[in-house]
Amino acid sequence: VFLIMGVRLDGTGYLYAINRNSISPRLIIASSLQVMNDSLQKRKYIIMFPSALTLVCAYFSNSRAGLLMAMILVGVVFITNVWNKKQIWMKENKGKAVILISLFVIILIGGGSYVIKDTRLATIGLKDPARMKIIAGFLEQLTFRKFLFGFRPTLPFDLKSHSSYQTMLTYYGIFAFAIYYVIVVALIHYMKHSFTLFGLLGIWCVYSLVESLGPMSSGDLLLIPLLMVAFHQKGTEFIPNKKKPIQVIRSWLVNRPVKQQ
Repeated sequence: VFLIMGVRLDGTGYLYAINRNSISPRLIIASSLQVMNDSLQKRKYIIMFPSALTLVCAYFSNSRAGLLMAMILVGVVFITNVWNKKQIWMKENKGKAVILISLFVIILIGGGSYVIKDTRLATIGLKDPARMKIIAGFLEQLTFRKFLFGFRPTLPFDLKSHSSYQTMLTYYGIFAFAIYYVIVVALIHYMKHSFTLFGLLGIWCVYSLVESLGPMSSGDLLLIPLLMVAFHQKGTEFIPNKKKPIQVIRSWLVNRPVKQQ
């Protein structure tokens, strides 16, 4: 529909009461879940159609952050598929592999620049005065007590927060930093063990700088499974005990001292 009718959500940025900033997040989260599922099932080829269609919709919705994140998502899926197919060949032909990868990067940068030249990402850039006002209004109302226990800020024009990190802080107060810590641990784990899942969690983290994907929103559908998988698979250096978390809990339950009556 976007493609055939030539719909562009510029101006007010609404189409049938759907905001341009509500289309891309939902599609990116849904496509990321499909990519995550394919990766966990160790499929040699991850279906690219959902990610590619998300990119098309993000382009026509005229969402700057959505378009950038959709491009990164397509790149993660493409690199994963190429790596899975050509891993042995690349090891045996390192020189040719470097040349091909370099050509791909050049074509990607050139093609991407041509595609986005008429979008808001190119004409306006990444600066957003409205979001800066939201952050400024949030910081003006932040006190030590509110930092500890959370609060509901009164933002200009009755707008909502445009950052997951800011939303978590208002919901949970200082306990939000425990969630930030868990996300960092999961990122380090995936950086060592799974490029695909590292890319998906990285997309969530970067996208959350400008959109409120969680908590209590669509972004939780991706973040929570990614964190659960990361902590189920293996510990990291940030966790003193190298056992899986569930094993640590079971060990503590079995070996805990029993109080004598």
